[in-house]
Amino acid sequence: MNVRNDKWIHRYIEMAKMISSWSKDTSTKVGCVIVDPKGSPVSWGYNGNAMGVEDTFERLERPVKYHYVAHAEKNAMDLCRSSLENCIMYITHAPCSSCAISIIQSGIKHVIIDGNNGFTGPNSYLHTNDKWKEAVSHSLIMFHEAGVSYTEYRKERHQGEHNE
Repeated sequence: MNVRNDKWIHRYIEMAKMISSWSKDTSTKVGCVIVDPKGSPVSWGYNGNAMGVEDTFERLERPVKYHYVAHAEKNAMDLCRSSLENCIMYITHAPCSSCAISIIQSGIKHVIIDGNNGFTGPNSYLHTNDKWKEAVSHSLIMFHEAGVSYTEYRKERHQGEHNE
């Protein structure tokens, strides 16, 4: 199974989108799926509170939620029970700099992002959301420096590989 061909990328991005729907976040729902190099899913996550922590409405609103909510990427990595070395991460949104650090440290070597919410797409945080613009910009820099490649996948047209 080639987990980096269009058919499998589409399937895993769709799976990440479905998982994102489990988030109770009122503004942005993010999902993540991590697969090993052979294509077996090893973990998944969505943005939400840590297990056992109440997710009341008040805790899901800004600015309080920043103290309670873990990003989808972090949840998927933290809940994984096996090595992430050389795994591939599929996510519905470009990662922030904090998540990029964890991705790099985990040994994940390739990240595939829904191109509608990627680094460069028309709806990307680099273009539309000043609050996240700086964090996402730093993610790109770190990925380049650490040798983590990424692909922005758009269903209508595969955008190709970046940083490889």
